[in-house]
Amino acid sequence: MLLLIVDDDPSILRNLESFLKKNFTVDTCNNGSKAFELIQSKSYDLVLSDNKMPGMTGLELLKKTKEFSPNTAFVIMTAFGSDDESLDAVKLGADDYLMKPFNLTEVGHRVGRISDLKSWSAENTIKEEEGLGLKRLIGKSPSILDAKKFVTQVAGASSPVLILGETGTGKELLARAIHESSSRAPHPFIAINCGALNENLIESELFGHEKGSFTGASQARAGKFELAKRGTIFLDELGELPLNLQPRLLRIMQEQQFYRLGGTRLIESDARVIAATHRPLQEMVTQGAFREDLYFRFNVLTYSMPPLVQRGEDIPLLIEHFMQKFHTRSGKTISLSNEAKNLLYKYSFPGNVRELQNLIERLFVLAPKKGTITQSHLPPEVQSNNQNMARGITATSLPEGGLEEAINTFETQLLLKAMDLCQHNQSEAARYLKVERSTLRYKLKKIGYEAPKSNDKAAA
Repeated sequence: MLLLIVDDDPSILRNLESFLKKNFTVDTCNNGSKAFELIQSKSYDLVLSDNKMPGMTGLELLKKTKEFSPNTAFVIMTAFGSDDESLDAVKLGADDYLMKPFNLTEVGHRVGRISDLKSWSAENTIKEEEGLGLKRLIGKSPSILDAKKFVTQVAGASSPVLILGETGTGKELLARAIHESSSRAPHPFIAINCGALNENLIESELFGHEKGSFTGASQARAGKFELAKRGTIFLDELGELPLNLQPRLLRIMQEQQFYRLGGTRLIESDARVIAATHRPLQEMVTQGAFREDLYFRFNVLTYSMPPLVQRGEDIPLLIEHFMQKFHTRSGKTISLSNEAKNLLYKYSFPGNVRELQNLIERLFVLAPKKGTITQSHLPPEVQSNNQNMARGITATSLPEGGLEEAINTFETQLLLKAMDLCQHNQSEAARYLKVERSTLRYKLKKIGYEAPKSNDKAAA
Protein backbone atom coordinates (compact mmCIF):
# COMPACT_ATOMS: atom_id res chain seq x y z
CA MET A 1 0.00 0.00 0.00
CA LEU A 2 1.33 3.44 -1.01
CA LEU A 3 0.96 6.14 1.68
CA LEU A 4 1.40 9.91 1.63
CA ILE A 5 1.98 11.67 4.98
CA VAL A 6 1.34 15.42 5.07
CA ASP A 7 2.33 17.59 8.06
CA ASP A 8 4.21 20.87 8.54
CA ASP A 9 5.86 19.52 11.72
CA PRO A 10 9.18 17.85 10.68
CA SER A 11 9.36 15.68 13.81
CA ILE A 12 5.90 14.20 13.21
CA LEU A 13 6.80 13.49 9.59
CA ARG A 14 10.00 11.72 10.61
CA ASN A 15 8.35 9.62 13.33
CA LEU A 16 5.41 8.56 11.18
CA GLU A 17 7.59 7.76 8.19
CA SER A 18 10.01 5.72 10.28
CA PHE A 19 7.19 3.75 11.87
CA LEU A 20 4.99 3.12 8.84
CA LYS A 21 7.70 2.35 6.27
CA LYS A 22 8.27 -0.96 8.06
CA ASN A 23 5.09 -2.27 6.43
CA PHE A 24 4.19 0.23 3.70
CA THR A 25 5.72 2.40 0.97
CA VAL A 26 5.69 5.96 2.31
CA ASP A 27 6.08 9.45 0.79
CA THR A 28 6.10 12.63 2.89
CA CYS A 29 5.21 16.25 2.25
CA ASN A 30 5.11 19.38 4.45
CA ASN A 31 2.27 21.37 2.82
CA GLY A 32 -1.13 20.79 1.24
CA SER A 33 -0.47 22.35 -2.17
CA LYS A 34 2.60 20.21 -2.82
CA ALA A 35 0.73 17.18 -1.50
CA PHE A 36 -2.06 17.63 -4.05
CA GLU A 37 0.51 17.81 -6.85
CA LEU A 38 1.88 14.46 -5.67
CA ILE A 39 -1.64 13.01 -5.49
CA GLN A 40 -2.21 14.01 -9.09
CA SER A 41 1.00 12.32 -10.18
CA LYS A 42 0.77 9.06 -8.15
CA SER A 43 -1.96 6.58 -7.23
CA TYR A 44 -1.89 6.77 -3.43
CA ASP A 45 -3.90 4.25 -1.46
CA LEU A 46 -3.98 6.42 1.67
CA VAL A 47 -3.28 10.04 2.55
CA LEU A 48 -2.57 10.79 6.23
CA SER A 49 -2.76 14.57 6.66
CA ASP A 50 -2.65 17.17 9.41
CA ASN A 51 -5.46 19.72 9.24
CA LYS A 52 -3.92 22.94 10.59
CA MET A 53 -1.23 23.83 8.03
CA PRO A 54 -0.18 27.09 6.36
CA GLY A 55 -1.85 27.59 3.00
CA MET A 56 -4.09 24.67 2.06
CA THR A 57 -5.59 23.00 5.14
CA GLY A 58 -6.06 19.28 5.55
CA LEU A 59 -9.82 19.59 5.05
CA GLU A 60 -9.26 21.48 1.79
CA LEU A 61 -6.81 18.80 0.69
CA LEU A 62 -9.33 16.13 1.64
CA LYS A 63 -12.04 17.76 -0.50
CA LYS A 64 -9.77 18.12 -3.54
CA THR A 65 -8.42 14.58 -3.14
CA LYS A 66 -11.87 12.98 -3.00
CA GLU A 67 -12.94 14.94 -6.08
CA PHE A 68 -9.82 13.87 -8.00
CA SER A 69 -9.46 10.29 -6.69
CA PRO A 70 -12.57 9.05 -4.79
CA ASN A 71 -11.01 5.66 -3.99
CA THR A 72 -8.00 7.14 -2.18
CA ALA A 73 -8.50 6.67 1.55
CA PHE A 74 -7.96 9.76 3.70
CA VAL A 75 -7.23 10.17 7.40
CA ILE A 76 -7.27 13.61 9.04
CA MET A 77 -4.99 14.36 12.02
CA THR A 78 -6.52 17.01 14.23
CA ALA A 79 -5.98 18.53 17.67
CA PHE A 80 -7.59 16.77 20.62
CA GLY A 81 -11.06 18.14 21.31
CA SER A 82 -11.59 19.53 17.80
CA ASP A 83 -14.95 17.81 17.37
CA ASP A 84 -16.14 20.26 14.71
CA GLU A 85 -13.11 19.52 12.56
CA SER A 86 -13.66 15.78 12.96
CA LEU A 87 -17.31 16.10 11.97
CA ASP A 88 -16.40 18.21 8.93
CA ALA A 89 -13.83 15.61 7.93
CA VAL A 90 -16.42 12.82 8.06
CA LYS A 91 -18.89 14.89 6.01
CA LEU A 92 -16.21 15.49 3.36
CA GLY A 93 -15.56 11.78 3.06
CA ALA A 94 -12.68 11.08 5.45
CA ASP A 95 -12.24 7.40 6.18
CA ASP A 96 -10.97 8.05 9.69
CA TYR A 97 -9.37 10.71 11.90
CA LEU A 98 -6.67 10.80 14.58
CA MET A 99 -6.64 13.08 17.60
CA LYS A 100 -3.28 14.65 18.46
CA PRO A 101 -1.30 13.76 20.45
CA PHE A 102 -1.51 10.11 19.36
CA ASN A 103 0.68 7.08 19.91
CA LEU A 104 2.24 5.17 17.04
CA THR A 105 0.49 1.94 18.01
CA GLU A 106 -2.87 3.58 17.44
CA VAL A 107 -1.68 4.96 14.10
CA GLY A 108 -0.58 1.48 13.07
CA HIS A 109 -3.95 0.07 14.09
CA ARG A 110 -5.89 2.66 12.05
CA VAL A 111 -3.68 2.33 8.96
CA GLY A 112 -3.80 -1.47 9.22
CA ARG A 113 -7.59 -1.35 9.33
CA ILE A 114 -7.69 0.74 6.16
CA SER A 115 -5.24 -1.63 4.51
CA ASP A 116 -7.61 -4.51 5.30
CA LEU A 117 -10.52 -2.54 3.88
CA LYS A 118 -8.52 -1.90 0.71
CA SER A 119 -7.99 -5.63 0.35
CA TRP A 120 -11.69 -6.32 0.85
CA SER A 121 -12.56 -3.63 -1.72
CA ALA A 122 -10.21 -5.15 -4.27
CA GLU A 123 -11.77 -8.57 -3.76
CA ASN A 124 -15.27 -7.18 -4.23
CA THR A 125 -14.67 -5.06 -7.33
CA ILE A 126 -16.80 -6.39 -10.17
CA LYS A 127 -14.69 -8.32 -12.67
CA GLU A 128 -16.63 -10.27 -15.25
CA GLU A 129 -13.75 -12.64 -15.90
CA GLU A 130 -13.86 -13.72 -12.24
CA GLY A 131 -17.57 -14.54 -12.44
CA LEU A 132 -18.74 -12.06 -9.81
CA GLY A 133 -22.07 -10.28 -9.63
CA LEU A 134 -24.91 -12.17 -11.30
CA LYS A 135 -22.50 -14.91 -12.35
CA ARG A 136 -22.33 -16.02 -8.74
CA LEU A 137 -25.86 -17.41 -9.20
CA ILE A 138 -25.26 -20.66 -11.06
CA GLY A 139 -28.18 -22.40 -12.71
CA LYS A 140 -30.90 -22.19 -15.32
CA SER A 141 -33.94 -23.11 -13.23
CA PRO A 142 -36.87 -20.69 -12.99
CA SER A 143 -35.88 -20.06 -9.37
CA ILE A 144 -32.37 -18.89 -10.31
CA LEU A 145 -33.70 -16.80 -13.19
CA ASP A 146 -36.07 -15.15 -10.71
CA ALA A 147 -33.16 -14.58 -8.30
CA LYS A 148 -31.14 -12.86 -11.03
CA LYS A 149 -34.14 -10.69 -11.91
CA PHE A 150 -34.50 -9.76 -8.23
CA VAL A 151 -30.82 -8.73 -8.10
CA THR A 152 -31.17 -6.39 -11.09
CA GLN A 153 -34.32 -4.87 -9.58
CA VAL A 154 -32.91 -4.10 -6.14
CA ALA A 155 -29.17 -3.53 -6.75
CA GLY A 156 -29.59 0.19 -7.39
CA ALA A 157 -31.58 0.84 -4.21
CA SER A 158 -30.35 1.46 -0.66
CA SER A 159 -33.30 -0.20 1.08
CA PRO A 160 -32.62 -3.18 3.36
CA VAL A 161 -33.02 -6.65 1.88
CA LEU A 162 -34.17 -9.79 3.71
CA ILE A 163 -33.23 -13.17 2.24
CA LEU A 164 -35.09 -16.22 3.51
CA GLY A 165 -34.40 -19.89 2.98
CA GLU A 166 -33.02 -23.10 4.42
CA THR A 167 -29.42 -23.37 5.55
CA GLY A 168 -27.04 -23.90 2.65
CA THR A 169 -29.25 -22.56 -0.14
CA GLY A 170 -26.90 -19.71 -1.07
CA LYS A 171 -28.34 -16.73 0.78
CA GLU A 172 -24.93 -15.07 1.17
CA LEU A 173 -24.21 -15.59 -2.54
CA LEU A 174 -27.39 -13.70 -3.37
CA ALA A 175 -26.36 -10.91 -0.99
CA ARG A 176 -22.92 -10.68 -2.62
CA ALA A 177 -24.51 -10.63 -6.07
CA ILE A 178 -26.67 -7.65 -5.03
CA HIS A 179 -23.63 -5.82 -3.62
CA GLU A 180 -21.39 -6.54 -6.61
CA SER A 181 -24.10 -5.49 -9.08
CA SER A 182 -24.49 -2.10 -7.39
CA SER A 183 -22.50 1.12 -7.22
CA ARG A 184 -21.28 -0.05 -3.80
CA ALA A 185 -19.17 -2.79 -5.40
CA PRO A 186 -15.80 -0.98 -4.98
CA HIS A 187 -16.50 -0.66 -1.25
CA PRO A 188 -16.46 -3.39 1.44
CA PHE A 189 -18.88 -6.28 1.70
CA ILE A 190 -18.64 -7.33 5.34
CA ALA A 191 -20.48 -10.38 6.66
CA ILE A 192 -21.18 -11.31 10.27
CA ASN A 193 -23.00 -14.34 11.62
CA CYS A 194 -25.35 -13.17 14.37
CA GLY A 195 -25.59 -16.67 15.80
CA ALA A 196 -21.86 -17.34 16.05
CA LEU A 197 -21.02 -14.89 18.87
CA ASN A 198 -22.32 -14.33 22.37
CA GLU A 199 -24.34 -11.25 23.25
CA ASN A 200 -21.41 -9.12 24.47
CA LEU A 201 -19.13 -9.96 21.56
CA ILE A 202 -21.69 -9.37 18.84
CA GLU A 203 -22.47 -5.87 20.16
CA SER A 204 -18.78 -4.98 19.96
CA GLU A 205 -18.43 -6.64 16.53
CA LEU A 206 -21.37 -4.69 15.10
CA PHE A 207 -20.87 -1.28 16.68
CA GLY A 208 -17.26 -1.25 17.90
CA HIS A 209 -16.06 -0.15 21.33
CA GLU A 210 -13.97 2.51 23.01
CA LYS A 211 -10.88 1.82 25.09
CA GLY A 212 -11.81 0.74 28.59
CA SER A 213 -15.50 0.22 27.79
CA PHE A 214 -15.30 -3.31 29.22
CA THR A 215 -12.74 -5.67 30.72
CA GLY A 216 -10.14 -6.48 28.08
CA ALA A 217 -10.89 -3.47 25.86
CA SER A 218 -7.27 -2.29 25.81
CA GLN A 219 -7.78 -0.11 22.75
CA ALA A 220 -10.62 1.37 20.71
CA ARG A 221 -11.96 -0.74 17.90
CA ALA A 222 -14.20 0.05 14.95
CA GLY A 223 -17.24 -2.18 14.45
CA LYS A 224 -18.56 -3.76 11.28
CA PHE A 225 -20.97 -0.90 10.56
CA GLU A 226 -18.07 1.54 10.70
CA LEU A 227 -15.89 -0.64 8.48
CA ALA A 228 -18.66 -1.13 5.92
CA LYS A 229 -18.84 2.58 5.12
CA ARG A 230 -20.34 3.14 1.64
CA GLY A 231 -20.49 -0.63 1.22
CA THR A 232 -22.76 -3.44 2.40
CA ILE A 233 -23.05 -5.24 5.72
CA PHE A 234 -24.52 -8.75 5.58
CA LEU A 235 -26.18 -9.99 8.77
CA ASP A 236 -26.44 -13.76 8.51
CA GLU A 237 -28.77 -15.60 10.89
CA LEU A 238 -30.68 -12.42 11.74
CA GLY A 239 -33.16 -14.43 13.78
CA GLU A 240 -30.39 -15.18 16.30
CA LEU A 241 -29.73 -11.49 17.08
CA PRO A 242 -30.35 -10.92 20.82
CA LEU A 243 -33.61 -9.10 21.51
CA ASN A 244 -31.92 -6.30 23.47
CA LEU A 245 -29.66 -5.42 20.49
CA GLN A 246 -32.50 -5.22 18.00
CA PRO A 247 -33.45 -1.60 18.88
CA ARG A 248 -29.83 -0.52 18.19
CA LEU A 249 -29.94 -2.20 14.79
CA LEU A 250 -33.28 -0.55 14.02
CA ARG A 251 -31.92 2.85 14.98
CA ILE A 252 -28.88 2.63 12.73
CA MET A 253 -31.06 1.48 9.84
CA GLN A 254 -33.39 4.43 10.33
CA GLU A 255 -30.97 7.16 11.39
CA GLN A 256 -27.69 5.87 9.87
CA GLN A 257 -26.01 6.88 13.13
CA PHE A 258 -24.77 4.97 16.17
CA TYR A 259 -22.41 5.08 19.15
CA ARG A 260 -19.58 2.69 19.82
CA LEU A 261 -19.91 0.60 22.96
CA GLY A 262 -18.91 2.94 25.80
CA GLY A 263 -18.59 5.87 23.39
CA THR A 264 -20.08 9.36 23.33
CA ARG A 265 -19.23 10.32 19.75
CA LEU A 266 -21.99 9.85 17.19
CA ILE A 267 -20.74 7.86 14.20
CA GLU A 268 -22.40 7.89 10.79
CA SER A 269 -22.72 4.85 8.53
CA ASP A 270 -24.37 4.71 5.13
CA ALA A 271 -23.79 0.97 4.70
CA ARG A 272 -26.62 -0.95 3.08
CA VAL A 273 -27.99 -3.72 5.27
CA ILE A 274 -28.78 -7.15 3.81
CA ALA A 275 -29.88 -9.87 6.22
CA ALA A 276 -30.63 -13.56 5.93
CA THR A 277 -32.36 -16.11 8.10
CA HIS A 278 -33.81 -19.60 8.02
CA ARG A 279 -35.99 -18.77 11.02
CA PRO A 280 -39.72 -17.90 10.67
CA LEU A 281 -39.44 -14.26 11.73
CA GLN A 282 -43.16 -13.60 11.53
CA GLU A 283 -43.84 -16.41 13.99
CA MET A 284 -41.04 -15.12 16.21
CA VAL A 285 -42.71 -11.69 16.25
CA THR A 286 -45.94 -13.32 17.47
CA GLN A 287 -44.00 -15.18 20.16
CA GLY A 288 -42.19 -12.00 21.28
CA ALA A 289 -38.79 -13.33 20.19
CA PHE A 290 -38.28 -10.72 17.45
CA ARG A 291 -39.25 -7.05 17.39
CA GLU A 292 -42.20 -6.25 15.16
CA ASP A 293 -40.85 -2.84 14.11
CA LEU A 294 -37.51 -4.36 13.06
CA TYR A 295 -39.32 -7.09 11.12
CA PHE A 296 -41.36 -4.51 9.23
CA ARG A 297 -38.20 -2.49 8.51
CA PHE A 298 -36.64 -5.53 6.87
CA ASN A 299 -39.82 -6.70 5.18
CA VAL A 300 -39.38 -4.20 2.31
CA LEU A 301 -37.41 -6.19 -0.26
CA THR A 302 -37.66 -9.92 0.49
CA TYR A 303 -36.57 -12.97 -1.47
CA SER A 304 -36.83 -16.67 -0.60
CA MET A 305 -34.01 -18.91 -1.81
CA PRO A 306 -35.50 -22.30 -2.76
CA PRO A 307 -34.00 -25.60 -1.54
CA LEU A 308 -31.84 -27.46 -4.04
CA VAL A 309 -34.43 -30.27 -4.31
CA GLN A 310 -36.64 -27.76 -6.14
CA ARG A 311 -33.82 -26.86 -8.53
CA GLY A 312 -33.02 -30.27 -9.98
CA GLU A 313 -31.99 -28.87 -13.36
CA ASP A 314 -29.28 -26.80 -11.66
CA ILE A 315 -27.48 -29.77 -10.08
CA PRO A 316 -25.42 -30.72 -13.19
CA LEU A 317 -24.26 -27.10 -13.60
CA LEU A 318 -23.34 -26.82 -9.92
CA ILE A 319 -21.41 -30.09 -10.04
CA GLU A 320 -19.47 -28.86 -13.06
CA HIS A 321 -18.75 -25.55 -11.31
CA PHE A 322 -17.45 -27.16 -8.12
CA MET A 323 -15.45 -29.76 -10.06
CA GLN A 324 -13.64 -26.92 -11.84
CA LYS A 325 -13.19 -24.96 -8.63
CA PHE A 326 -11.52 -27.81 -6.75
CA HIS A 327 -9.53 -28.85 -9.82
CA THR A 328 -7.99 -25.36 -9.84
CA ARG A 329 -7.39 -25.44 -6.09
CA SER A 330 -5.96 -28.96 -5.82
CA GLY A 331 -4.33 -29.47 -9.21
CA LYS A 332 -6.05 -32.87 -9.46
CA THR A 333 -7.70 -33.97 -12.70
CA ILE A 334 -10.58 -36.28 -11.88
CA SER A 335 -13.90 -37.02 -13.53
CA LEU A 336 -17.24 -38.54 -12.57
CA SER A 337 -18.53 -41.76 -14.05
CA ASN A 338 -22.00 -41.71 -15.61
CA GLU A 339 -23.31 -43.90 -12.77
CA ALA A 340 -21.96 -41.47 -10.16
CA LYS A 341 -23.44 -38.50 -12.00
CA ASN A 342 -26.86 -40.14 -12.19
CA LEU A 343 -26.87 -40.83 -8.46
CA LEU A 344 -25.90 -37.23 -7.71
CA TYR A 345 -28.60 -35.94 -10.07
CA LYS A 346 -31.24 -37.97 -8.25
CA TYR A 347 -30.08 -37.22 -4.71
CA SER A 348 -32.24 -34.79 -2.71
CA PHE A 349 -29.37 -32.86 -1.03
CA PRO A 350 -31.11 -31.98 2.26
CA GLY A 351 -28.10 -29.78 3.04
CA ASN A 352 -28.66 -27.91 -0.23
CA VAL A 353 -25.87 -26.30 -2.27
CA ARG A 354 -23.49 -26.29 0.70
CA GLU A 355 -23.82 -30.08 1.01
CA LEU A 356 -23.13 -30.50 -2.70
CA GLN A 357 -20.04 -28.31 -2.49
CA ASN A 358 -18.73 -30.15 0.56
CA LEU A 359 -19.34 -33.51 -1.12
CA ILE A 360 -17.35 -32.53 -4.23
CA GLU A 361 -14.56 -31.17 -2.03
CA ARG A 362 -14.42 -34.45 -0.10
CA LEU A 363 -14.18 -36.41 -3.36
CA PHE A 364 -11.23 -34.29 -4.47
CA VAL A 365 -9.44 -34.67 -1.14
CA LEU A 366 -9.75 -38.46 -1.15
CA ALA A 367 -9.19 -39.03 -4.87
CA PRO A 368 -5.80 -39.66 -6.51
CA LYS A 369 -4.32 -36.96 -8.75
CA LYS A 370 -5.92 -38.56 -11.80
CA GLY A 371 -8.80 -40.95 -12.11
CA THR A 372 -12.55 -41.43 -12.23
CA ILE A 373 -15.00 -41.16 -9.35
CA THR A 374 -17.35 -44.13 -9.46
CA GLN A 375 -20.50 -45.05 -7.59
CA SER A 376 -18.45 -46.80 -4.90
CA HIS A 377 -16.65 -43.55 -4.00
CA LEU A 378 -19.91 -41.74 -3.13
CA PRO A 379 -21.18 -41.51 0.47
CA PRO A 380 -23.63 -44.23 1.55
CA GLU A 381 -26.57 -41.82 1.74
CA VAL A 382 -26.10 -40.88 -1.90
CA GLN A 383 -25.70 -44.48 -3.03
CA SER A 384 -28.84 -45.62 -1.25
CA ASN A 385 -30.69 -42.37 -1.90
CA ASN A 386 -32.80 -42.96 1.21
CA GLN A 387 -32.16 -39.59 2.87
CA ASN A 388 -35.12 -37.91 1.23
CA MET A 389 -37.69 -39.56 3.47
CA ALA A 390 -40.48 -37.34 2.19
CA ARG A 391 -40.38 -39.09 -1.19
CA GLY A 392 -41.88 -42.17 0.39
CA ILE A 393 -44.93 -40.34 1.73
CA THR A 394 -48.27 -41.29 0.23
CA ALA A 395 -51.40 -39.19 0.51
CA THR A 396 -53.72 -42.06 1.42
CA SER A 397 -55.02 -40.35 4.54
CA LEU A 398 -54.68 -36.59 4.21
CA PRO A 399 -55.66 -34.83 7.46
CA GLU A 400 -58.72 -32.62 7.46
CA GLY A 401 -56.46 -29.58 7.84
CA GLY A 402 -55.03 -30.18 4.38
CA LEU A 403 -51.42 -29.86 3.22
CA GLU A 404 -50.17 -27.60 6.01
CA GLU A 405 -51.42 -29.96 8.72
CA ALA A 406 -49.94 -32.94 6.89
CA ILE A 407 -46.54 -31.25 6.67
CA ASN A 408 -46.60 -30.26 10.35
CA THR A 409 -47.60 -33.78 11.37
CA PHE A 410 -44.82 -35.34 9.30
CA GLU A 411 -42.24 -32.90 10.66
CA THR A 412 -43.28 -33.62 14.25
CA GLN A 413 -43.02 -37.37 13.69
CA LEU A 414 -39.61 -36.98 12.04
CA LEU A 415 -38.28 -34.82 14.88
CA LEU A 416 -39.45 -37.27 17.54
CA LYS A 417 -38.01 -40.23 15.65
CA ALA A 418 -34.65 -38.48 15.23
CA MET A 419 -34.46 -37.62 18.93
CA ASP A 420 -35.31 -41.22 19.84
CA LEU A 421 -32.70 -42.65 17.46
CA CYS A 422 -30.07 -40.25 18.84
CA GLN A 423 -30.98 -41.01 22.46
CA HIS A 424 -32.36 -37.48 22.92
CA ASN A 425 -29.01 -35.80 22.21
CA GLN A 426 -29.83 -32.60 20.32
CA SER A 427 -26.37 -32.19 18.79
CA GLU A 428 -26.45 -35.72 17.37
CA ALA A 429 -30.02 -35.30 16.15
CA ALA A 430 -29.13 -32.03 14.41
CA ARG A 431 -26.29 -33.76 12.57
CA TYR A 432 -28.58 -36.67 11.68
CA LEU A 433 -31.21 -34.31 10.25
CA LYS A 434 -28.55 -32.05 8.70
CA VAL A 435 -29.87 -28.86 10.28
CA GLU A 436 -28.33 -26.26 12.60
CA ARG A 437 -28.66 -27.12 16.31
CA SER A 438 -30.42 -23.76 16.88
CA THR A 439 -33.00 -24.72 14.23
CA LEU A 440 -33.63 -28.10 15.86
CA ARG A 441 -33.89 -26.49 19.31
CA TYR A 442 -36.45 -23.98 17.99
CA LYS A 443 -38.57 -26.68 16.31
CA LEU A 444 -38.50 -28.93 19.39
CA LYS A 445 -39.63 -26.06 21.57
CA LYS A 446 -42.40 -25.30 19.08
CA ILE A 447 -43.84 -28.83 19.36
CA GLY A 448 -43.43 -28.86 23.15
CA TYR A 449 -40.78 -31.58 23.19
CA GLU A 450 -39.38 -32.68 26.55
CA ALA A 451 -36.59 -35.23 26.89
CA PRO A 452 -37.11 -38.14 29.33
CA LYS A 453 -35.69 -37.28 32.76
CA SER A 454 -33.11 -40.04 32.57
CA ASN A 455 -31.65 -38.41 29.49
CA ASP A 456 -31.73 -34.79 30.59
CA LYS A 457 -27.97 -34.63 30.58
CA ALA A 458 -27.68 -35.98 27.04
CA ALA A 459 -30.35 -33.64 25.74
CA ALA A 460 -28.75 -30.51 27.18
